[in-house]
Amino acid sequence: MNRYVLLIIISLIWGSQFFFNEIALQALPPLTIAAGRSLLAALTLSLLLAMSKESQRIPPSQRVPFKAAFWIAVVDASLPFTMITWGQAHIDSGTAAILVGTIPLFVVMLSPLVIASERIRLGGALSVGLGFISLLVLNHQVLTSGFQGSILAQLSVLGGSACFAAGLVLIKRMNSPAYIRTARDILIGASLQLVPLALILERPWTLPWSPEVAGALAFLGVVNAGIAYLLYVVLIAKGGPTFASLSNYLVPMVGMTLGIAFLGEAFDPVSLFALFLLFAALALNGYQPPSRRVPAETPAASEG
Repeated sequence: MNRYVLLIIISLIWGSQFFFNEIALQALPPLTIAAGRSLLAALTLSLLLAMSKESQRIPPSQRVPFKAAFWIAVVDASLPFTMITWGQAHIDSGTAAILVGTIPLFVVMLSPLVIASERIRLGGALSVGLGFISLLVLNHQVLTSGFQGSILAQLSVLGGSACFAAGLVLIKRMNSPAYIRTARDILIGASLQLVPLALILERPWTLPWSPEVAGALAFLGVVNAGIAYLLYVVLIAKGGPTFASLSNYLVPMVGMTLGIAFLGEAFDPVSLFALFLLFAALALNGYQPPSRRVPAETPAASEG
């Protein structure tokens, strides 16, 4: 599948997570949501792995060891799921979008430090920078009125974004073609870390569950975490961590479009300019300036 198609599909799926998060947060605390998402996603991917032929096609030598997947889960799932969910409950959506939008910036900085073959390439740096500008334009009201919400909540979202970026880079470093198993094992690791904490600290069986809350959590786990995470692992392998992280610029645009189309939210003409900048950012990814040609040496004239 084309990497741009994958990017759009992931962005469409993740663009809906804010809506379902809002429903789940009405009755469930962030740790329970994070644990439920991880567990349901791990079960979903376990079912997909059992239905696929991946285990027969890919030898054990090309799979990510479970120990490595467990530790990747700390920075790529457990911490960001919890920190970003908690932070988003205490700040406005525009502030959250800008802070989550720092993920590609962190990826550009971390990739050369973790992956020997990665370099800060001009096209990648330009696409990330222009994409972040598009995010600022889209949320220009935040810049004029100031970031809303507590500093601690903002730092929580920013820290979760940095963790998520580190997880992207680590997945790329593993470079395994066992996509389903890699995604499943990371989410199993996250479940082993989060579920006991949620059971001890938040006692979810005592919470006021409703069909709407349960349905929202099911969608967050099966689709937003399970299916989308699998596609994300594939995208990291095909396009690299920097390109994959650009989905964080598309997600707010998807959310805005859904709000205008289905919730009757007001259309801001500035959004068109933000959309233009976003498309330009995506087009710039992978661009490299023409290499300077070294003129060939002229052969020495034969002596006669």
